[in-house]
Amino acid sequence: LSDRVIAGNDYLAEFALRYNRNISVIPTPVESDKFYPIAGDTRERVVIGWIGSVTTSDFLNGMKGVFIALSKKYSNIEFKIVGGNLSIGNLPNITGKPWVLEQEVGDLRTFDIGIMPMPDNEWTRGKCGFKAILYMSMGIPSVCSPVGMNREIITDGVNGFLAAGEGQWVEKLGLLIEDAELRRTMGLAARKTVEERYSVKVNAPKFLNVINEVYSQDKQDRK
Repeated sequence: LSDRVIAGNDYLAEFALRYNRNISVIPTPVESDKFYPIAGDTRERVVIGWIGSVTTSDFLNGMKGVFIALSKKYSNIEFKIVGGNLSIGNLPNITGKPWVLEQEVGDLRTFDIGIMPMPDNEWTRGKCGFKAILYMSMGIPSVCSPVGMNREIITDGVNGFLAAGEGQWVEKLGLLIEDAELRRTMGLAARKTVEERYSVKVNAPKFLNVINEVYSQDKQDRK
C-alpha cells in the first residue's frame, strides 16, 4: 500500500521488493557532529569496547575464547561492555555497565578498539551496521563479523577489520592492540568513510528527496 519504501540496506530492499517495486535504499546514518573523535592522552591500557543492548548482547558469548586468549597474551588490555554483561570465570579485566543515552558519547570515548561480533543468519543480515558506524564516526578502529552490511561498510585492513572465527579475531585484535599508530590511521580512515557515506549530513538530503518525489507524484496523480 506504500507509495515508497525506504530500506536501510540492499538485503532489506530485496525482501521489500517482493511486495513493492518502489524502493529507495538509505543507510542508517549517524550524527557526525555529535559522534566525533577528540585527541586524548595515550593510555597505557588498551580498552576493547562493545556497546549495544540485550537484543544483541548474547553475541558476546561467542567471544569468550577470544577474550581469554587475548588476556593470556596481553597484560595491558581491558574489555568494556556497555549495555550488556559478560562474565568469564576468573577473568578480572571485564567491566560492564548499563547503556545510558546521556553517557553514550563519553562511554565510546573510553574505547580504543570497538567490536561487533555477530552470527550469520536472516536477522543479522538485515541489520544496518549501526554499531560499526558509531565506532567509525568516533574514529575508533573496529573489528566486525563479515555479516550483512558490515562487508559493505568495512574495507578490511583499511578502515577496520573483518574477522570470521576465533583465530582471525585474536589475530586482528592483536594487530590493533600492539600498534597505536595502526589504531590512529585506521580510525581516521573510518571517520572519513562515515563523513562521506554514513553521516546525517550526507543522507538527510536523500531522505528529503524521497519525500519530495512522493509528494510531487501524489500531486500529479490527483490532477
